[in-house]
Amino acid sequence: GTPVNIINEIDMQYFSPPTENVEVGGASIQYPLAHGMDLVYHVTPSKVKQELIIEELPVELKLHLQDSITSPNGAKIGNSMFGLMESMILPENTELWAGSHRITADDGVFAHGSILHIKDSATGNVVAYVDAPVARDSSIIKDSLETEEIREKVNVQYFVQLAEDGQSLDIITAVDTAWLLDEYT
Repeated sequence: GTPVNIINEIDMQYFSPPTENVEVGGASIQYPLAHGMDLVYHVTPSKVKQELIIEELPVELKLHLQDSITSPNGAKIGNSMFGLMESMILPENTELWAGSHRITADDGVFAHGSILHIKDSATGNVVAYVDAPVARDSSIIKDSLETEEIREKVNVQYFVQLAEDGQSLDIITAVDTAWLLDEYT
């Protein structure tokens, strides 16, 4: 059968409060989430780009995540991912689509690694989209071909859960925990 996606929220005790304030500059807003973690929004006339920037993980969180990917005997457990959960409300009379699959509440937690489309229920026209998720290691030069090869190897996914009302949506953007914890990353 289909693998079941289970979401475990991480207690706030694993995060240190941010020491910076919200910064606004030009068409960007930087919002400190926790020490070493910022959400940055860049706005253009046609798009809002969101980035979760992790400069460092708190030691307690690293240990907690390490435990989540290894069993007591040291073997790697399944495919553990770490991400940011957000809630959104779809506009009335719209549907959420992943490729040719319409996402409904019956899907439970639906995993998708590409673009999500929000379509008008009556016409099927795309009225908005959530671009494909991307993860990268900022220590790599952005424009090199090597970056594209590395980017393709990083497992980054959306985990989407639509409520019974067909409009309330939880969306998690998540990366492979082992990649995140890797000293090289």
